[in-house]
Amino acid sequence: MIENDLYYHNSIELVMIGDRISFKKLFKTVEGEVVYIPGQSRNNNSLGDDFLAIKLDDEPNDIRIMGFSPKDDKYAIKKISLIKRGKGFNEITPDEEIL
Repeated sequence: MIENDLYYHNSIELVMIGDRISFKKLFKTVEGEVVYIPGQSRNNNSLGDDFLAIKLDDEPNDIRIMGFSPKDDKYAIKKISLIKRGKGFNEITPDEEIL
């Protein structure tokens, strides 16, 4: 099994399903939620094992997808910061199509 532990940038906090996060956009910072991470989520055919997905509050119908490789770099991008742990109600389902 591949080690998929991913941490917030310069932190000892693991990125987890349901985490409430802040995401730095070009001109503003918005809140959102982690909705997919390999090893914690049920596998989604569209995303596979090397993508992290978040839903932002200001774009509720969009899913932001970011590639990652924890075996090469164990930290998420600097744009994402943990606000608080959540419940994971918006987790992506295995059959949900991601465009």
